[in-house]
Amino acid sequence: KLISRIISSNFNTHILKLHEQYNIPLIAGTDSHAINEAQVKERADYLLSNGIKYDNTGIYYDLPTEEQFKDRFIKQGVLTNEQITEAIQNTNDTLKFDDIILDRSLKVPVEIQYKDKTLEERNKIFEHLIATKWNETKANEDYNKNKLHEYITEITNNVKEIEKCSMADYFLDTYDIVKLACEKYKGQVTPTGRGSAVSMYINKLLGFTKVDKINADVLMYAERFLTATRVLESHTPPDIDHNVTDRQPFIQAQKDIIGEQSTFDLIALGTLKYKSAFKMYARAYGVEPVIANEVTKQITAYEKEKKYNTDDDIDIDIYDYVDKKYKYLIDGCQKYMDISDNLKPHPCSTICYNGDVIDDIGVIMVKSEISDDYTYVAVIESGTVDHFGFLKQDYLIVDSIGLIYDIYTILNMKPLTINQLLEKIKGDKKVWDIYARSDDEMCINQFEKYKSAVKVSKYKPQNISELTQMVAALRPAFSSMYSVFESRQHFDYGIPELDDLIQDAFSHSSFILYQETLMKVLNYAGFTLNETYPIIKAISKKKTKVIMDAKEKFIKNFTDKIGSFVVPAKVWTIIENSASYGFNSAHAYCMALDSVTLAWMKAYYPLEFYGVALDRYTGKEDKNKVRKLRVEAMRNNIKVLPIAFTKDNRRYSINKDTNTINQSISSIKYLQSNCAGILYQLGEKKY
Repeated sequence: KLISRIISSNFNTHILKLHEQYNIPLIAGTDSHAINEAQVKERADYLLSNGIKYDNTGIYYDLPTEEQFKDRFIKQGVLTNEQITEAIQNTNDTLKFDDIILDRSLKVPVEIQYKDKTLEERNKIFEHLIATKWNETKANEDYNKNKLHEYITEITNNVKEIEKCSMADYFLDTYDIVKLACEKYKGQVTPTGRGSAVSMYINKLLGFTKVDKINADVLMYAERFLTATRVLESHTPPDIDHNVTDRQPFIQAQKDIIGEQSTFDLIALGTLKYKSAFKMYARAYGVEPVIANEVTKQITAYEKEKKYNTDDDIDIDIYDYVDKKYKYLIDGCQKYMDISDNLKPHPCSTICYNGDVIDDIGVIMVKSEISDDYTYVAVIESGTVDHFGFLKQDYLIVDSIGLIYDIYTILNMKPLTINQLLEKIKGDKKVWDIYARSDDEMCINQFEKYKSAVKVSKYKPQNISELTQMVAALRPAFSSMYSVFESRQHFDYGIPELDDLIQDAFSHSSFILYQETLMKVLNYAGFTLNETYPIIKAISKKKTKVIMDAKEKFIKNFTDKIGSFVVPAKVWTIIENSASYGFNSAHAYCMALDSVTLAWMKAYYPLEFYGVALDRYTGKEDKNKVRKLRVEAMRNNIKVLPIAFTKDNRRYSINKDTNTINQSISSIKYLQSNCAGILYQLGEKKY
């Protein structure tokens, strides 16, 4: 292999002699460690932060163009132009592969049991499954009988849209994977969901969620989750975010359903966190050691809070942890945050492939972040999976779900359906008062952190719609309007045609909290619902042509409806300004449901709530959370008893007769885990 370094001319002279002597083809090599010159500097900073400094004289670390490559060889004065061209062409031959075709066709696998079925036959199986699940729903009366026509229309439209893009296999795959994981391998999936999947009703019928969008007090559109046009044009299958308590049951079920070699975690590029990025910056720019140590301590506090954060989607801002006078240092180290310094398994995404991943894609062994073990992962990352139409199945561990199921278990209670939960919390002062107390929010999803707890205690939501709005309003992008929202001041745009579209039975102001609100306005102006979400995405990503075409159509159609050109132009400006912070209503609704489930449990079963939470977070070694839970429990007249011989201190346990909690002996530092069991056995003996 020839090297294009300036200092490699003697080496290349030797290589050329071997080529001529043994007739071995030449190939051309680089020392590329970066794509461009700027990254070469970042690499040097990264090495310096780890105490490494190389003499780079005469070495190129960038990725050259072909002309630059040739020019560097020419400057060595060793090879002829013909030899340089030959070496580069031989190198390019390594890009030729046999039997590997990378195209953008949709690659949703067919289950092993359906391999001999045609697409038409599999569509019939899908339709029969949906009909069966709808009949079960009616038999269980888990629907709003006053909206029967809406359910039938929604189901019919869902099935048509799915079959139009040949995606029945996706839903058959996912149904059987989730069913097998829960029934055979004791997996647990969230009763609610995340992302937009909840907005398509058949996802409830198939058991991916218990949320009934038809009966929800929040506007949702199935088109936000899936349209045939979007699937076919983007070459990307649907993608449901399955929130689970343990990933392994679902991964094993996926292997059983699709094939043993069909499933591997995707590879993820581990990027520098703030502490490492700041370390690089401090060394590269000569930050004084005293200041560097102080900032590092503040970053450590931030990263610890991030590690133990169980409120999914709550933003923890580093600038809340670092002194304002050091803001410029945090700003400075941002440029290093995207540097990839390790490979790891993706925390939630797996490839679900209709073949052998080992042979067709390849796997490598990387270290797990969860344990010290090594595991095999597919050599393909999430963006590439999406680009080439592979199916990605996401199983993400969410802590609040495990807490909810653990509390149901100790209560010996079957988990409520969402419709049952909504009935229980409707107008229930005891439940909604939880949100009015800023010092009573431990483990209440989305509102556990001090700032969000104070905000929700001021707003005092009284129903699930208001709680959902509150979840969406907490997003940083809504901050300019937040104080008006929190104080419950009326807000409108003074444009009746727009205000009437936005306001409804659940919101009497014109806050644009959800993307679905913008979809509604665009739909009013003549866009099909299939067209609306891509327009919102285009606006947020500043795709000029799409925006200009949509604007022209919007203003014309809106003008035709109301007879004024001025008002439609104002409304379009509002749409453009709102597209960046509109939140997915289904996502916000699910987080609100998880939150109010825990609030209901805390209001009616406080002893069980605190007992389970203390045991859970002691096991996770989250001492700060355990301390706060103990304080809150005692403030609610639940006594946490001291550790005592003859008491069961193997783990946290409750005593309903005395309204007390026995604490776990594992909370004692340096005590071995088996001591609790030994002491308990000794305590049962008579002396």
